[in-house]
Amino acid sequence: MADSDPPDVFAVAELLCLVSSRLSLLTWTAADRRHGHRTALQRGWTEYFWSHQDLIVFSYEHRHPSYSPAAAAAAVAAARAKSQSKSQAKTKASSTSSKTFEDDAPEEYRSLYANALHTLHQYRDPSHPKWAHHFFSYDHLTLVHRDAILSVGGWDTHIPFYGTDCDMYTRLMWAGYAQNQSTTPGTRAGHILDVSTVLDDIGALFRIPGIKASFPGDPHPHARNQKAKPGSAAAATAKDTSKFTEAETYASLLSMGRRMQRAKYAHGNGARNSWQVKQQGGQGEPFYRDAEGFESGVEMWIEAGRAVFSAKWGHRGCDIARKWATGKKTGDGNGLKDGWRVERDWDAEKEGGGAPEKEE
Repeated sequence: MADSDPPDVFAVAELLCLVSSRLSLLTWTAADRRHGHRTALQRGWTEYFWSHQDLIVFSYEHRHPSYSPAAAAAAVAAARAKSQSKSQAKTKASSTSSKTFEDDAPEEYRSLYANALHTLHQYRDPSHPKWAHHFFSYDHLTLVHRDAILSVGGWDTHIPFYGTDCDMYTRLMWAGYAQNQSTTPGTRAGHILDVSTVLDDIGALFRIPGIKASFPGDPHPHARNQKAKPGSAAAATAKDTSKFTEAETYASLLSMGRRMQRAKYAHGNGARNSWQVKQQGGQGEPFYRDAEGFESGVEMWIEAGRAVFSAKWGHRGCDIARKWATGKKTGDGNGLKDGWRVERDWDAEKEGGGAPEKEE
């Protein structure tokens, strides 16, 4: 997107609209997932989206380098007029009939919100195999099929945090439900980045002139002044990345988001939840929690969930589906009906309980 293009706040606004729309966006913890499922039941939603809270997202503006809202509308109108030709309609029908789910890449600009709904419409096709989840960036953004979860007995409320998704995803797989991931440009909704810090000024995200994109602890604060590589997405979306006197460019914002994600994982995967201890302020308020104490409590809860999961399935780790390839439906071997009836496959006295120490 060029510096002269109008700020595109629609992608952000549309994503926020998911919060209040019938296809709701719900945030993630084990409790939030169960609450989201209960909300879907209460409100009659057959599908909904959930998301992690610690994300920054961007639509694929680089798919149409000359994008502007007016240009996007004109492109859609032209495509509709073109499709009125009977011969072209037949050609389109024959060419798309053999397309796989992964091949359906958009020719025109679509926001992250529109891409997510496009995926939902594909799953609503009556001919689509039964499904439970679609992971856009693993489970950072996930489309959920409510009735699939009901069919396997719902979330196991005894298991908090990480063990609960291992339990649910495995039971759904054993029951024959598809749980697909976005792995190609045609199925990804947008840039979904896992972060643990905040912008110095959110106005940069809305491209308010004069507000620059920055965040505390940026390991490479001068990266924004570097020229984009020829042929890269950054080069396609910014005519001149050396000019920062007006609103931020898409390329600069995306570069910043990626640096935020790298900063989160700078000390390895095990440190990605250390954001809890960084929380400041609130002392004296009724719901204040000591940051270090809160982090310790979360870690205890995580370990408790892993211990319950291990005791339920007799195995430490999320690879139980690969370990038990037979008897998954009938209960004639380790599988869907065998929770709490399986002997441990490790020596608890020598190796301890719960998850292996190195498991993330």
